Amino acid sequence: MKVRASVKKLCDACISVRRGRRLYVICKSNPRHKQRQGYCTDAAAPSLQEIEREVEEEEENVQDRGFFKPR
Repeated sequence: MKVRASVKKLCDACISVRRGRRLYVICKSNPRHKQRQGYCTDAAAPSLQEIEREVEEEEENVQDRGFFKPR
């Protein structure tokens, strides 16, 4: 199955089907014409607390190396 931003019927036997929020093209005569529109990853964005913790750890690492002089 091909995952594409825009799906098109490639022959007369192709049928477009909407299942949920995804658009599919299925073809009984040539299975290579199968397509799906849309791509979504399962990776979640980090929370604000995780980002702040990483920034604080990085600042501590920089201070430990002596590159950063506190005011």
